[in-house]
Order: sequence, then C-alpha cells, then structure tokens
Amino acid sequence: MLWRTDAASDFVIEAKSKKEDNPLYKNDHAQLLEAEAWFKGAYPGRGAVRVSALPEAVADPKASTAGSYALRLDEITKLVGALRGVLSDLVVSPGKIDVLMERCEAALQKANLNPDRIKSAFLVTFAKAAGKGA
Repeated sequence: MLWRTDAASDFVIEAKSKKEDNPLYKNDHAQLLEAEAWFKGAYPGRGAVRVSALPEAVADPKASTAGSYALRLDEITKLVGALRGVLSDLVVSPGKIDVLMERCEAALQKANLNPDRIKSAFLVTFAKAAGKGA
C-alpha cells in the first residue's frame, strides 16, 4: 500500500495480516524492499518510509530490517482513534473552506497525524527475535 503525503517522503506499507506470533522473516522483508523499489521507479525524487504492519515489531535475525519500521496492530488502533477524533471534530465545525482547512491542519498536528509525527508517534524499529533453541 502507498500512503502519499504532502511531505518529502511517503509511506510504503506492507501488511502482514496472517502473522500471529511469528517474526518478520527475510522473505517478508524482501517484499517490502520490492515495494520500495517499485515506488522509487514510479515516484523518482520522493523519499520512502518502509513500513510493515504486523502484530509485533519482531524480526527474524536473518531479516536485515535496518531503515524499516513496524506499525504494530495496537498502534494502528491508536492511529485510527486519533483520526476518528479529528474527523468527529471537523464534521460539526461550521465555516468556509479556508477556515475548515486551517482547523483541520491544527487538529492533525495536535493528534500527531502529520508525516513526521506519524513516524515518531506510531512507528517503531524492529527487535530481533530470539534464535531457535535459545
């Protein structure tokens, strides 16, 4: 999935919905790297933030996840809740489009929903999974 932003970078996201307690494996991360390569070809000059959406931010030691981020399911819930709060406030806000746009921007900032704040508030780096037999 591609999440375009008004910043210099966009979010390239791979969702791993069938993962339960297992880590992100090398082939899973390779899919994310392939998605980033497609993005760079399709949008030259734009930065990419690689994100894997999965239950926990744990990677197999063989998966080199440097520069990639995890969006854990509990953080997705928080992100959706923050967005729902912004939308709830805006739906009942009267005013002209320019006033609403200013109000929207302020609400997004307050809820940590601009690109830089999403990265710092909702994304985490991967921890390495313990090896088998460890």
